[in-house]
Amino acid sequence: MDAVDALFPRAGEIAAAMIARCAAEIPAYRLLPASVLEGDLVANARAVFELFLTTVAEDRRPTERELALPIAWGAERARDGLPLDAVLKIYPLAASVAWDLADGDRALLGARMLDFLGEVMPRVASAYLKERDELDWERREDRQNLAASLLSGRPVRRRDLAESYDVVVFHLPSLPASAGSRAATDLFRAVRSDLDSQPGVLVTFKGDGGVLLVPAGLAAEAVASRVDRVCGRA
Repeated sequence: MDAVDALFPRAGEIAAAMIARCAAEIPAYRLLPASVLEGDLVANARAVFELFLTTVAEDRRPTERELALPIAWGAERARDGLPLDAVLKIYPLAASVAWDLADGDRALLGARMLDFLGEVMPRVASAYLKERDELDWERREDRQNLAASLLSGRPVRRRDLAESYDVVVFHLPSLPASAGSRAATDLFRAVRSDLDSQPGVLVTFKGDGGVLLVPAGLAAEAVASRVDRVCGRA
């Protein structure tokens, strides 16, 4: 296919144009170092574009093995702190750059681009969310372990510790059976999510409640009241 054959030698040029356009139009990408944009992201974009061209030339769908790395690269953006909407927006935007720079039968390329994006984007979104959940879990687990160490009196060497903490014990309410089997899990997640938004507050959960360590200087009662509100007690 002449149009595809002509694009292979230009893959590097087109990939660089893709990333330049995305950095210009997606603010979150401008927060990344130039070395990442011009190095890793351009290389990734080139590899994905060449995979797309290969599938068009061979008239087939990409295999799961071929998609593994592009999906992993998309998921890694969670570690860079990029929001999911920015990660997903780069795909159609990059495709539009390739469309603008392509010659020949662009109608065929456009149709195949849509098919390719349909293969890649849902998988990237799923992998990104899994990665983000694991990162959240790591942070939460670290905070919980730190709280447990402080409460047990074990020595802790951390620069991010407050000079002292106020200790607040809280209990989660008992829920009626009619609330359903997921109600307790949903409540726990809601409380944990709210506490995650409180800077410097440490928490450890146990049984039907837990213990908060609130840095001295913050309003411990206000933090406790937030838990009560989430639990429907305020």
